[in-house]
Amino acid sequence: MRILGTRLQDLYVKFNELLKLNTFPVAVKLFKDEAKLDEIAKARPTTKHTICQLLAQARYMGKVLGAHIEDADACAFGARNMGFVELPEDVLAGKRTLNIYHASEEIAKKAIDSIPKLDLGNKGVLVAPMNQCPIDDPDVVVFYGNSAQMLRLINSYVWKTGERLTFGTVGQCTCADAVVTAIKTGKPALTLPCMGARLLSIVQEWEMMMGVPGHLLEALVEGLENTHKGGVKYPIAYQMIYLTPQPPVSRLIGREVVAK
Repeated sequence: MRILGTRLQDLYVKFNELLKLNTFPVAVKLFKDEAKLDEIAKARPTTKHTICQLLAQARYMGKVLGAHIEDADACAFGARNMGFVELPEDVLAGKRTLNIYHASEEIAKKAIDSIPKLDLGNKGVLVAPMNQCPIDDPDVVVFYGNSAQMLRLINSYVWKTGERLTFGTVGQCTCADAVVTAIKTGKPALTLPCMGARLLSIVQEWEMMMGVPGHLLEALVEGLENTHKGGVKYPIAYQMIYLTPQPPVSRLIGREVVAK
């Protein structure tokens, strides 16, 4: 693990230039050794948080946090997804979300079992704004943005791979869809923020999330730069800017009044 490098800071400048990001992308690293985490991130949350709340503090407030299990287990689902602790028995049995998200315990169990999870054994997590991350090798960087910005990230991945990306969700556990899926597949993982993330971490209604494995960041910048040169840009270069204004707009702004 390289500490206090400039890799992410330099890459952030390029991502921000080409994507016009609204908030910081968030670097995420899981740790099996709390002592190593504490060496890197001096600040810990002062109260129990959910994973999505930790991500929000990094993306909105620029915080660098090293959370131990007891700091990040306010959401049982997120704590399990990150490989911290097992789910409570009533959740595993499909009872907790019955008649809320699911029509029966069997359906609830099926959905919860399908959510991607890391193996148990992780002891903590580092979250940091990409441009302030104290390490160069995060497991994942989570990007927040609109659908056009997410499309540009997909374009950048396909630039040299030609590979079709597929995404999945059961409408719960944004942290799993973005972080865990990216770690397990080694590919960008797009998702829709879940209701918990919206309620607790101030995700906007128009926002999507994408987790990008740390080892792909340079490749995505290369793809962004080359597709940008090819004319696939953000913000979108609408072709209608080359057309003469038509009614009803022309009736309001034209030099001559046009009869209706």
